[in-house]
Amino acid sequence: MPENTTQLRVQDIMTTSFVRADVKDSISSLLASMKKGGAETAIVFNGKKFAGIVSHSGLLRNVDVQKTKVSTIVQTAPRLALNQSFDDAVKQMRNANAHALAVIEKENVVGVVNVQELLGRMKNSEQLRTIKASEMATMQPLFATEKDELGKVVRQLKQGNIRKVPVLNDRGKVTGVLKMDSIALDVLLPMDRNSDDSYKLDNSSQTISKKNIFAIPVKSVMDENPIMVRGNETGNKVADMLARQTNPLLILSDNGMHGIISVQNVFNAYLNQTQSDTQQGEANSIQTTHLPDVDEIDKAKIDSMITKTFNKMQRIMKGELRMNVVYKQTSKAGMRAKTEVNIKVQGTGRPFSAHAEDWKVLLATKEACSALENEISKRYKQRDTGRKR
Repeated sequence: MPENTTQLRVQDIMTTSFVRADVKDSISSLLASMKKGGAETAIVFNGKKFAGIVSHSGLLRNVDVQKTKVSTIVQTAPRLALNQSFDDAVKQMRNANAHALAVIEKENVVGVVNVQELLGRMKNSEQLRTIKASEMATMQPLFATEKDELGKVVRQLKQGNIRKVPVLNDRGKVTGVLKMDSIALDVLLPMDRNSDDSYKLDNSSQTISKKNIFAIPVKSVMDENPIMVRGNETGNKVADMLARQTNPLLILSDNGMHGIISVQNVFNAYLNQTQSDTQQGEANSIQTTHLPDVDEIDKAKIDSMITKTFNKMQRIMKGELRMNVVYKQTSKAGMRAKTEVNIKVQGTGRPFSAHAEDWKVLLATKEACSALENEISKRYKQRDTGRKR
């Protein structure tokens, strides 16, 4: 039965069971607690006071996990209140790029909202009922290969603010997924207690020196069970599948193009649909498709640029307009991909369109918006000149 998630409050969806740590704890003890509790995020305290959170991806630092304290890696994070809405919790978690947030009342942590609960509620939400998997996916995502060195891929993922990447074999077939969240557990935690300078890979007798640990091939630590989903699957089903396990979903659309769906993709689709259900005008007049994964700062800048261009066009053209912004990743160089942006504005009369591409999503968007503004200014200037004659 469909669930009206917009009526839910944080107090309806939080749990009082979570992994906790103190800023004085060692990172290795924290890792052990997170693995034992099956948690991707821990809530950190400074004595009795809430200090922040720690996630697996935040543990990938060049530090001695046995000697270094949690205080060096704790992250600040938004705080939720008991009476905040479900949609607020989704937005805060998306913006923080976290999988759990603390619920605070009178400066005390009274519970936690985790990503599984949010996704579990979304599986019955009206917002995702009509959205297809292919519509929320990041199409043509970046890939790693089984033979790539772990250190190289980790550096590229950090630079691109990417947490998970599909892995291909020599024949171009998807054989696994490399997850920043799990590298910490597979590489950092299984340290050989009998040696000060070596690690043992999880579930393996192989000992590797600290010096060479990030030179191992990706295949050694990737998850070998990628989960596939059809491009025409519903958003509700996608949310349900992600709520049941931590791997991203890989899709093969009808035209054979690979895509990847992460928690962030689902959150964005849900919030976009919620916005379109509650707002009219501008929000309903701009449609953005296949925006690659970017950090929240760049996403805010991109949204601002697109909205600013739309508003300029509306002031000039008058009447009701609709803008479609379509992103496509084209040529690739290693882990980098060039982004193509196509913008089309339709209203009364002949439509306007502009195109640009760049290795950086933000620059490609900026160039496309500028080209569109120049095109409309030029056309309306010519029209006004013709009238004066």
